[in-house]
Amino acid sequence: MNEDKLRDCSPTITKTLENLEDFYSEVGEYKIRHAPAIWVLGRFDSEKPTTFLERFGEELSTDLVDYLLVEYGKIFTPLYRLFIENQKPENCSDHIELVLQIQKQKQEFSGRIGNDHANLFRSLVHIAPHSEATQRARDYFIKNYHPEQNPIRRPISGVPGILGLMELDYNKYEDMTQKWLQEIVSEIGEEGGSKTIDGATISAGQLLEASTKHRSYSLPQGVAATIEEDLVNYCENFNQHIEDSSFDELGSNDFYTEEKRFHGAVMLPAFAVNSLTAIGHGYNVSGFEREWENYLKQKEQERTRSEFVSTLPAMEMWERKRGIQRKAELMISSTEEELRIASLRIDMLHEDLIDIAESDEEIEIKILTNTGSSRGERRKMANAVMNELARRTGGNVHEHQLVHARMVIADDRELLVSSADLTRDQLADEFNGGIYTRDPDAVQQATDAFDEIWNSGDKLDPSGN
Repeated sequence: MNEDKLRDCSPTITKTLENLEDFYSEVGEYKIRHAPAIWVLGRFDSEKPTTFLERFGEELSTDLVDYLLVEYGKIFTPLYRLFIENQKPENCSDHIELVLQIQKQKQEFSGRIGNDHANLFRSLVHIAPHSEATQRARDYFIKNYHPEQNPIRRPISGVPGILGLMELDYNKYEDMTQKWLQEIVSEIGEEGGSKTIDGATISAGQLLEASTKHRSYSLPQGVAATIEEDLVNYCENFNQHIEDSSFDELGSNDFYTEEKRFHGAVMLPAFAVNSLTAIGHGYNVSGFEREWENYLKQKEQERTRSEFVSTLPAMEMWERKRGIQRKAELMISSTEEELRIASLRIDMLHEDLIDIAESDEEIEIKILTNTGSSRGERRKMANAVMNELARRTGGNVHEHQLVHARMVIADDRELLVSSADLTRDQLADEFNGGIYTRDPDAVQQATDAFDEIWNSGDKLDPSGN
């Protein structure tokens, strides 16, 4: 491990890290459930992650992953971060893909993923932030974990999901997560800090981490001190146990079933170390804050990066691609306030638009078209769909004879410009290409252009008169 980083650690953290390092050197156990400990050691430049990524898949199976998703949901964010932070080594890519696919398969129609949904949602944020599975998991978390939505659920159980929202899009969820953290702390205050935190060591530590990362909120001193004391005590008890017994006992299956150790003897200390690092027990607070700021900068770069998307029909020399359709579907399903669409014809995705118009009055849909550009049967179909959309959106379909652009703009934050209308032939059976971006300037310019043409267009009369 990095001696310079260890010198900045508190004695308790240093001893815990050394014991974890020695455990893996002596016992050599690199099973998937050990991902949290291996990830923490990697943050201090241990070489153990390299060995873990080479070996954790040796005993991996569908049944094992299925079991871990039910019983060990907390391990998946560290597992995915290990994979990403070690440049996604090819020798374990198939294992990670297997885990991710099984995780997605376990997702219910509602978006829920197992009993430990908050942790599993957070893990998806790291491995597949823009996937439909992540969006559905996010929506389920927001609807079902907030104290106002589910007063029966223990508020502190939602902390991993709050971290997930912050890591997914900090700026978007800053106000929501601030209020959410305040709600959790108010519940802790009412119940008594130590009582609430007892038995929730990991979640309490993540609450400390979320407070440190949040730019607009800090835990009250008394709550933070209680959590800190609990985490330090856990690490000290772990270190004492190492002195009193052998490493072999820590590696035995029996040890994992003992009361308060059902997450594994070397898992809880790893989470405690990570949380204590956030407040200066690790390699100083500035180092932790620098990591977080670098993470936010990276996410912002990813958020504004442009992406080429395409449609390729199925042929012998290449594989079919429906990138434009998939991206349009994701944008439509994730819209929260306003959706703008410019398309000469629509015979795909119109049912999605109708469902939104009927089920969510808070979302405004605007469609810009030029039905006069079609001829024959295509024109009849285009008119029929556009008339139906005009009725369902309250007249929010406008026509302009100069419209030729094809684009989708979601919530003034996402833009898709392509050569394809929202039709089956152009989204599936023809060659088409386009650019997707979250660049704020490009989105704003496209929005301004859309609104200018929209305002000068004619409102479509669904009666055909």
